[in-house]
Amino acid sequence: MGKFSISHLVKFGEQKHLYRLLKYGEIYMKNIDFYREYELSNPEHLRGDIYECFNNISQHNTIKFLDSDLEINNVTVYENNNTYIGYLFCMYAIFTNNENKGLDSRMLDFGEYAVIILNPKEFIYRIKEYGKANHLLPNCSPVMYFNENYHSGKLHPFMKREKYSYQSEARIYIHNSNPQDYLCFNIGSIEDIAILKKVRS
Repeated sequence: MGKFSISHLVKFGEQKHLYRLLKYGEIYMKNIDFYREYELSNPEHLRGDIYECFNNISQHNTIKFLDSDLEINNVTVYENNNTYIGYLFCMYAIFTNNENKGLDSRMLDFGEYAVIILNPKEFIYRIKEYGKANHLLPNCSPVMYFNENYHSGKLHPFMKREKYSYQSEARIYIHNSNPQDYLCFNIGSIEDIAILKKVRS
């Protein structure tokens, strides 16, 4: 996990799906387009992000239109040239430096059950080992959050807008130039490093 010190990873969801994660190590990754389209159809729910994995953001004081006197002030422009396409697996990260300010109640919208991964390094190691054996290249990291009203520059799959910071996300990204709707694989039982709990009555 690089310079970040994570003590636990938490995956929220339905009991039947999380049981498969715990029992078989089933890693179910959704296509990046799923998250973009989800916000379009569910704008009030923060599960999706129309700008998921875009590659650049820029701030402009004024944008003028050719052959017109029309101009727009204070514009944020997102760019996407399909640099980042493929699959994502998202989790909630608990940091050892107490960076977390407590679990936001909105996280419970992701499901009333949670798999709590007690040994994140081992979990990521097993995913990377599976990747090596199956010609995949999983990239794993916590998400960095930015203020979209001020930040300019390159973006990558481990950057998201500040409004999502309550999710304290760590994610796995696998690039694929021709992704299907989802990618699913098993790394074997993780019962030795994780537990399944109900988080809402």
